[in-house]
Amino acid sequence: MCELTSGFTKPACASFGGTKSLVVMNTENIDTLAVTNNEVTTFSILSGKSAFRITPDMASIDFTETATRSRENNSLFFASTCTLILKDDSQTTRDLVGLISKGFLTVIQEKENGKNVVYGAVNGMVADTSALATGNAYEDMNGVTITLTGKESSIAPSILVANYPTPIA
Repeated sequence: MCELTSGFTKPACASFGGTKSLVVMNTENIDTLAVTNNEVTTFSILSGKSAFRITPDMASIDFTETATRSRENNSLFFASTCTLILKDDSQTTRDLVGLISKGFLTVIQEKENGKNVVYGAVNGMVADTSALATGNAYEDMNGVTITLTGKESSIAPSILVANYPTPIA
């Protein structure tokens, strides 16, 4: 039996959205990851491996997490989608697209409000599409839009900055 254990009270102050950066690593490089009460308490990556920070222009990262239940199958999963826009067509950015498109990634969303979340902690996220565009006119975007998707058996846990690996900027 699944018991409802708490209610919800709206916050006293308004909040704000937005993502300031991502910390990205290959899922297979995670050494330890412990979650208690839906918060990551221990997180480390294998020796010699790294996490990397991606910091695009503001309002260029969007996350959506969708709880999907099938009554017929009595199943539940949490699908996550990240859309990342990099407004740049340098060779470094093109190389990054190539690398992101090949791996299974764990992504830490560093939110503007400081309430960070880990996506793809178990199964990883993958790049469904990476569209490099040049546009038609001078004012059109010249860059890439990457769409990452993942599917986990539980909702993405929160994480404090002190509990995840220091990324290489």
